[in-house]
Amino acid sequence: MPDTRLSVVIPAFNEERLLERFLIHTQTSLPAQSEMIVVDGGSSDSSYQMAIDFAAKHKNVQVIQSAKGRAVQMNAGAEQAEGRYLLFLHVDTRLPNDFSSEFESWSRREPVWGFSAVKIAGDEAWCALISSSINLRTRITSGASGDQALMVRRDVFVELSGYRLIALMEDIDLSYRLRRQVKPNRLSIRVETSGRRWREKGVVRTILLMWFLRTSFLLGVSPERLARFYDARSNDAKNNKTDQN
Repeated sequence: MPDTRLSVVIPAFNEERLLERFLIHTQTSLPAQSEMIVVDGGSSDSSYQMAIDFAAKHKNVQVIQSAKGRAVQMNAGAEQAEGRYLLFLHVDTRLPNDFSSEFESWSRREPVWGFSAVKIAGDEAWCALISSSINLRTRITSGASGDQALMVRRDVFVELSGYRLIALMEDIDLSYRLRRQVKPNRLSIRVETSGRRWREKGVVRTILLMWFLRTSFLLGVSPERLARFYDARSNDAKNNKTDQN
């Protein structure tokens, strides 16, 4: 029987508002013989200590620190991992309660990599509409975003030298490099992700921004330049919200 042990790599930075509840839920959703690796990127709030306290109560959880940046943090976590498969999971993404049985079924097919469909949390109509759009796009392109519980066999991840150390789109980039080798084996479940990005920055503004960034990346615009553009637009959105208040 193949080794299906799972290592969950969790990049975190200033996530004290979500982290404890996220860790508790993730711990209860995972199959046996799984490990969790929280990689703190130098949080200035209580996130790091919160993760340390949680790890003290759970033998399968370890906490490390690295430089800030999701690509850097996820690579650092993968270096510490021992599982056959790596699952990269963001703090604002919630695994379904039946994830354990789904993973066991998925891994029996001995896939190289895969990801799940996503559901944006919330009752607003736009949540379902955007979720459907994301799922359709990723089914066509196999370009999974960081909210979609990307899983990959650890030896393949190492062969590809992990995430490229780019300022933005590191998950899309990895997905495209993986799909050149083999098609993804998608999970049949959906993960739930927070809609805070759309609510804070505006639904239409965020949709247009995401499409612009993704298209520009495919056309060869450097991730560093896109990151500067993204940060500028994010700051504009914050300033507008402050002015309105």
